[in-house]
Amino acid sequence: MIQLVERFGRRLIWITTTPVDEQRHQMNQPSFHRMESDLGVYNAAALDIMCAHDITVIDLYEFTCFLGSSVYCDHVHFHPWVSEQQAHFLAKTLNEIFGC
Repeated sequence: MIQLVERFGRRLIWITTTPVDEQRHQMNQPSFHRMESDLGVYNAAALDIMCAHDITVIDLYEFTCFLGSSVYCDHVHFHPWVSEQQAHFLAKTLNEIFGC
């Protein structure tokens, strides 16, 4: 993926995946399972790869965790106020990266 993006002369920016309310997710008896502990492993692996290629990483996971535990309207989706905070954080960070 990194080579493909670079071949087209684009700049890749990686955004970490957001947390999940594992307990509520499992109560819904899903056909797939999302585990909070897996997210740390996935984000860490992605961070290692991105750092090795000097790719900018925006930590949306950590930002969302900072907002507290009442952020979910279900097991993985966020209340509108959280989505607005996330969007503001991403826009601000992208503006800082691109100097806008």
